[in-house]
Amino acid sequence: MISLLQQFSISFTNGFLPDYAPLLNLPKDFQIWEEVARQLSPLIHARAVRKVLENMPLLQIDSLQTLAELERAMLLLSCFGHAFIFCPPEEKKYLPASVAVPWVAVSEKLGRPPIVTHASLIAHNWRKIDPKGPMTSDNLATLMLLNGGVDEAWFYLLTMEIEARGAVAIPHILAAQTAIEQDDKPAVADALQHILTTIVAITDLLKRMREYCDPYIFYHRVRPFLSSFENIDYQGVKKQNMRSYNGGSAAQSVLIQVLDVALGIQHKERSSSQFLLRMRQYMPPKQAAFITYVEKNIHIPNFCLKNSSLTPLYKECVAALHAFRQEHLKIVAEYIFAHVEKVGTGHVGTGGTHPMIFLKQLRNDTEVE
Repeated sequence: MISLLQQFSISFTNGFLPDYAPLLNLPKDFQIWEEVARQLSPLIHARAVRKVLENMPLLQIDSLQTLAELERAMLLLSCFGHAFIFCPPEEKKYLPASVAVPWVAVSEKLGRPPIVTHASLIAHNWRKIDPKGPMTSDNLATLMLLNGGVDEAWFYLLTMEIEARGAVAIPHILAAQTAIEQDDKPAVADALQHILTTIVAITDLLKRMREYCDPYIFYHRVRPFLSSFENIDYQGVKKQNMRSYNGGSAAQSVLIQVLDVALGIQHKERSSSQFLLRMRQYMPPKQAAFITYVEKNIHIPNFCLKNSSLTPLYKECVAALHAFRQEHLKIVAEYIFAHVEKVGTGHVGTGGTHPMIFLKQLRNDTEVE
C-alpha cells in the first residue's frame, strides 16, 4: 500500500499534504523574494505592493532543484501575483515580468497553473509550532498571508487540519478494495467504519470555521485576493502571455474528490462534473491521477450494495459526506451570500462558479441511487 501511495505522491500519514515540513526560506539568490514576502501584508495595506513588485529584479529559477524549493517559490510568487492584481483600490489586468516570468517557469515544473491554488495556499503554507506535535490548528502557523490577520490565517489553518485529519481515510479506501477482492466482509466493514469516522471528523472541523474567521472579514478582506484571473497579461512570457484561470476553490482538494469517487458519487449536472474535472488540472499531477486510479479500481459501492450486511454502513458514509456538503453550503451562505444581498454584487465564487448553485448540485448528488 505504501508503495502505491508513494507512486501518487501521497503521504501515508499526511495524505495530500507533504511528508516534509515546507521550507521557511529559499536559497540566498532568492532573498529579495523573501524580503518582499516578509512585508507583503504591510505593503498591501500601504498600497505600495505594486511599485515594489514592479521594481523587483527578474530572477531565473534554474537553481531551484528540489521539490520543496519549487513549492516555496510557487507559494511566494502566487501571493505576489494575487497581491499585484487585487490590491485595492482597483484591479490590474497585467503582471510585471518580475513576477510573471518566474511564476510561469515554476508552474511548468510543478505541472499546475500560475494562479493561487489549494496545493500552494493550503498544502504548502504551514509550519508546526512544536515540530514533534500534531497536524492540528493549535499547533500550526501559516507561512504566507495576503491581506493578513487572524481571520485569513484561520481560514487556511482549519482547512489544513481538515486535510490532515482526512488523510486517515486514504489507506482505508485502499484497504477496503483489498478486502473486497478477498471477499472479506468484516474487513470491508472495518475500513468503512474508519472512512465514516473520518468524514464525520472533518465535518466537525468545518463547523469550527466561525471560531476565528468572521464572515464579514472573509467576504471583504480575504475572498477578493483569492479570485479568478480573467485575461491577465503575464508580461515577459513569450508563449501565451494573455491568460485566464480559475481562482482558489475547495474543489481543488484532492481529498474531497477522492472521497467522492471512492463512494461512487455521480454528479449528474454536466456543468458541475466538468468543473470538478477541470479543477484536477490545478492539483499536483500525480495526486490528481490518484483520483482517476480510485475511479477505475475501487469498487466499494457495488460490493456494499450487493451485500445487505454492508449496505447500511455504506449508506452512512454517503450520508456523512452529504452532511459535510450541507455544512459547506451553510458556510457559503453565511460567508458569501449574506453579504452579496447587502452589496448587490459579487455572486461568482473565487473559483469562478456560482457557489450556491454548484454546491447544491454536489450535495443533492451525494446520495445512494
